[in-house]
Amino acid sequence: MDYNKYFSSISKRLSPSLLRSMSKYLHIPEVISFAGAAPTPDTFPLDTLMTLAQRVKEKYAPDSFQYGPTCGVGLLRESIAKYLVSERGFKAQASGQIVITSGSQQALHLLGLLFVEEEDKIAVELPSYTGGLAAMAKLGGSLVGVAMDQEGLIPEDLERLCQKDNFKLLYTIPNFQNPTGICLSLKRRRQVLELASKYDFLIIEDDPYGELYYQGVSREIIQPIYALEAENQRVIYLSSFSKTILPGFRQAYLVAPNSVVTQLNLLKESSDLCGGIFDQYWLHEFLVEEDYPKHLQYLRQFYSAKARVMEDALRRIFTSVEISPLRGGMFFFFDLDTNLDLTRYLSQCIQEFKVAFMPGSVFYANQGGLGTVRVCFSNESDENLVLGVERLGKFFRKLKVI
Repeated sequence: MDYNKYFSSISKRLSPSLLRSMSKYLHIPEVISFAGAAPTPDTFPLDTLMTLAQRVKEKYAPDSFQYGPTCGVGLLRESIAKYLVSERGFKAQASGQIVITSGSQQALHLLGLLFVEEEDKIAVELPSYTGGLAAMAKLGGSLVGVAMDQEGLIPEDLERLCQKDNFKLLYTIPNFQNPTGICLSLKRRRQVLELASKYDFLIIEDDPYGELYYQGVSREIIQPIYALEAENQRVIYLSSFSKTILPGFRQAYLVAPNSVVTQLNLLKESSDLCGGIFDQYWLHEFLVEEDYPKHLQYLRQFYSAKARVMEDALRRIFTSVEISPLRGGMFFFFDLDTNLDLTRYLSQCIQEFKVAFMPGSVFYANQGGLGTVRVCFSNESDENLVLGVERLGKFFRKLKVI
């Protein structure tokens, strides 16, 4: 039976993820994968996992095994509010401004449902996170790319676009952006806020990597755009614990004005009623009892060491390619200066050379970036980082692009 005539227009706008389509190869043991953006299990706090699980059972049962509030467990929202003040530099009301979501992807999905209608203009970075792009595009939003350089999105280009069209939203990843690893400068963060007010659009600030900053980066540089807005009216802030604690728990959150949260909770209620309650109590205990800032410091040291290993290997193998030093996050992004569509050769790279990467073009809303490459260093051993870069070099030499 042909079900196509029954499918909604939204479902028909969706296309398979390139990474997901290659997943059958990525699980082959000899394949070194730089494609995904997963943290390494080496950093998971497994020693405390069962201890805290037992504590949650003893302190919070039966509530921890029941349905809970749509917006998330109150204790977790309170511990996040305290963390935001001490570590991210802004205040948010635990009740009314914070919503716990099942990963940042659910937050993006709900915000798309809340704001995006057919043909709404959405400004996005060129390039940007595919999950964010899909969350807006599937609802009929018209994605318009804003140019970037080594200081992040270029405010002058954003203003040029705003003078031509009315934008409802700007979707931005200001800290160690996926896929480029670029950090938006403090000056430009302020300029983006001014443009939002001048041209009347909202900012969705996605910040999963802000705590993964490395040597030489001050907290002032990674200050959220949300923290710079005195009235907190135009910015909706998203962050996640998937990169820093346990991705399988799918614990993330958003911070938004009360009226936005009220409407968003209605959408969330119709979507999942509530998130995983036991996991939320566990995360609250971890944040309160396990010295989260100390854990973050460990992660910064761990991942910065891995970044140096990959950077050294990239510079040694890709001598003709500009490799920018990484200040945080999990990605290197570089341009091979070719018009080859690298998505057509990814399967060959995986099967023949036993290494996977992400063609940068999949992150471009304007079908650009054909010769760009994203590699993620977070989930392979140091030995595999070096070996994988060497294999990539052999593959790209075969394609005659380096």
